[in-house]
Order: sequence, then C-alpha cells, then structure tokens
Amino acid sequence: MLGDSLTPKDTQAVLARVKDRVLGLVNAVKLSHPSFSLASVTPDDLDSCLRGFSHEDTVLMRATVANRDITARGKAVLAGGSVDPHELGALLNEQHSILGGILGISTEKIDSLIDGAVKAGAAGCKINGSGGGGCMFAYAPGCAGEVAAAIESRGGRAYIVSVDEGTRVEPSPEVSA
Repeated sequence: MLGDSLTPKDTQAVLARVKDRVLGLVNAVKLSHPSFSLASVTPDDLDSCLRGFSHEDTVLMRATVANRDITARGKAVLAGGSVDPHELGALLNEQHSILGGILGISTEKIDSLIDGAVKAGAAGCKINGSGGGGCMFAYAPGCAGEVAAAIESRGGRAYIVSVDEGTRVEPSPEVSA
C-alpha cells in the first residue's frame, strides 16, 4: 500500500542534507581510519572509529549503519520465499523509526498516515523515498481496504499495490484475418 500525503517535497534538498552530512562524516573518519567503509564496518568497529566525534555525528553514523543492516535483513526475509508478515513489518517500523526519528526526514502528515495504517492493521510502515513529504509505504496483508480507508481518513490518498512477477514477454495473440 502506498499512502500519498499530498504534501509536495524538495527531493534534492532532503537527499542533499542527509547525504552531505554522512559523506562529510565518512571523509572525516577516513582521515584517521583510511580503510573505513560504510559497506563493511561493523557496529563494534564503528564505535572505535568514532572516538572523539560529537554525539550527533555518532548517532548519525550509527543510524546509517543500522539502516544498512535493516535493509540487508529485509532482503533476506524477502528472498526466503515465505514472508513472515510480523518480521517484515517489524523491519519496516524499525527503519521508519530511524528515518523519521534520527534522520528527521519524515513529516507530521506522514507520521499520521503511518499511525492510522498501523491502527487499521498494517504489519509495518515506513516513509517512502527521500522523505520531507511525498509517500509512505504500508505492508498490509489481509487488510488493505481497512488501511486504505485509514490513510484517506487522515487526508492522504491510498493506492493498493500488489506483488507481481514483473515485466515479462508474452506471445502475441493470433490475429485472425
């Protein structure tokens, strides 16, 4: 389910704000730890790399690494075949907590749509895209109609989406003359 907050956003500004902060911090860490990489640093190694950095910088880097790890766990859940709705929902909620609470890219309207979706039965929700407005995503197996109604009752526009196998080539239908 996608819930459009109907709030315009400045994608480039939101992405630049977070990206610039993280990249600046990565470059600062590399001055004392030249082999530092966000792709491979462990949470324990991160703590030693961030000694001497401000609390705000440490929180930002921990959030960035946590998002990386949540994404990897989500990918594993989806690749496993049978998806446990509670497990996937918990990952979505955990990621939204970081995106909204720490990185500050959510909005009151998005948070209201998410609150309504969860109260209507969604297993989990998160802001979608760059944040600062725009859309949220709700994983709502078995209760899409109720979640859509909750999103719309809070001033959003709901779009029920479903999983598909993706683009495929189908044979052309025979044309009879």
